[in-house]
Amino acid sequence: PISSETPDWGAPRQTRRGMVPMGRSDQAARLLLNHMDFMEALTHEDHNLLCAQPEPYGPLFVWLEGQFHEYGVQTWVVLRERLRVMDGPLGVTDGEPSELMAELRGVLDRNLIAHIKQQENDAVAAMSTDPTAAQRLRELHAQRLSLEAKLRKPA
Repeated sequence: PISSETPDWGAPRQTRRGMVPMGRSDQAARLLLNHMDFMEALTHEDHNLLCAQPEPYGPLFVWLEGQFHEYGVQTWVVLRERLRVMDGPLGVTDGEPSELMAELRGVLDRNLIAHIKQQENDAVAAMSTDPTAAQRLRELHAQRLSLEAKLRKPA
């Protein structure tokens, strides 16, 4: 169940040299918070991967999905008010929605590739005891190669 409590996400992380570089989870959060309508284009697998991210991202994506299902598409202003504190790299995004959606898709596909690589490693490890592992490995490998080829295509 999704908590109705509003999480306090705090300020962006900093190091002695300044802000921590924006990672894929940062990008996905920034894009989805500013363009909540992109939630409609995500697959079930996308939702699962986002919600499984380590803190603070997983809980943020769970909360955002709950907001989407409960209230529908909301603006960044409304979400920001509900989050109370959200600044820095998760702030406003600029650009055409189609370009921003393509950026989000790229972020999600890279996350999915990393997840598939882990599943491939698991399948290799299981090959000595699981007769279906070799077939699963072939399927995962084909899926990963397809995603990697999609990412290499020029936009």
